[in-house]
Amino acid sequence: MSENNNIISLSHKIEIYPNKKAKTHFRKAFGCSRLAYNWGLAKWQEYYKQGIKKTHLDLKKDLMRSKKLNFLLYMKSVNMPCNNLSLI
Repeated sequence: MSENNNIISLSHKIEIYPNKKAKTHFRKAFGCSRLAYNWGLAKWQEYYKQGIKKTHLDLKKDLMRSKKLNFLLYMKSVNMPCNNLSLI
């Protein structure tokens, strides 16, 4: 016999009203996350076609190396530690 698990989900809806400076920061932050994800996906597909097995940690290291080589200047313009989290 299977038990019927009753799960109660609680949530809060919060609405924010950012000013122009915050909106600009949010756009840059979301753009950086999207850029990091797309870069990681393209690299993973490239490695996959070559038969190289890489983990998300290897991709993070590659991304950090690229940032240090000024490859991704846009990502440096936004002070965001979550850029690397987009690869997880």
